[in-house]
Amino acid sequence: MNIEVIEVARRNPVDIHLGGRLKEIRSNGNCSVEDVATAMGMSSEEFSAAERGERRLHAAEILKLCSHLKISPSELYRGMSMPSMGIAMSQSELPPEFAAALVRDRVN
Repeated sequence: MNIEVIEVARRNPVDIHLGGRLKEIRSNGNCSVEDVATAMGMSSEEFSAAERGERRLHAAEILKLCSHLKISPSELYRGMSMPSMGIAMSQSELPPEFAAALVRDRVN
């Protein structure tokens, strides 16, 4: 597996947000880093780097992870504010489940 570790200065706010949500969801589910990393087919170090936003997860990895944690991919994006992250993307450009999660978060 080709591992891309992102330098701290170059980390993307989306990677940081996803990593933080991933850690929160994993911890709340009482799953260890080792358990999830093994299920993902990666080392604990790789998985920890993803939780810190230092390793970008590919779409297939996100789907596998969500399946293992029994969550929807939109759960990882919950609470993400596009404008505050400096991302020039309108809601109409997002996949429907991500746009719905953003709307849901604004209401709550």
